[in-house]
Amino acid sequence: MPSVQQSKNTNTVPVLKNYATATWKYPGLFLLSISALTIIQVAEVVGPIFLKQFIDVISESTPSGVLLPALYLPLTGYAFALFLSWFLYRIQGVSDTRLLAKVMRDLTNKAFDYLIHHSHDFFISNFAGTLTRRVSRYSRSYEQVSGVVFEYFYTTALFSIGVITVLFLRNVWLGSALLVWTVLFLVFQFFMTKWRYQYKLLRTAEDSRLTGAL
Repeated sequence: MPSVQQSKNTNTVPVLKNYATATWKYPGLFLLSISALTIIQVAEVVGPIFLKQFIDVISESTPSGVLLPALYLPLTGYAFALFLSWFLYRIQGVSDTRLLAKVMRDLTNKAFDYLIHHSHDFFISNFAGTLTRRVSRYSRSYEQVSGVVFEYFYTTALFSIGVITVLFLRNVWLGSALLVWTVLFLVFQFFMTKWRYQYKLLRTAEDSRLTGAL
């Protein structure tokens, strides 16, 4: 099993605090992006419910002119959910791109401002290429962390809660089965992430060393 020097590992908590502080400098863009993601997940859960109502009306009724008014509401609701999801995806994409650009710029400037005040001996004893690589990785990692937390974890959690709730209302056994499967999947992902973490540390260390040597 690979060994990693724990003394050289950066503590995750201060980095996440710096990321959160840098993000909250732009509350408008952040809240717009989060609100759009939230409404998108709600629309994607509610949309199929309207579609089910539309199909139920067709399958349980005899085709006639009287049937048309009963189809308007579920069809309109489903179409509105699709349009709202499509529209908010564009809004969220623009706001998220602007937020990432601003925060990554601030993180890079802050990191280089911190480095520039070090002594000449510090730069002699550390590869300049390695330092540059670490600073650039520090800012670029924000994009990865933000994507994982908000666009994957947050949206998946909202969608899973919505789907499980709908299934519970329809059938307790189906809701319970999906809930158990979700919990088992999260536990499996947690242990797999911990197992992969040591290899990611080694890859990052080798990447910094290679860049410094080049």
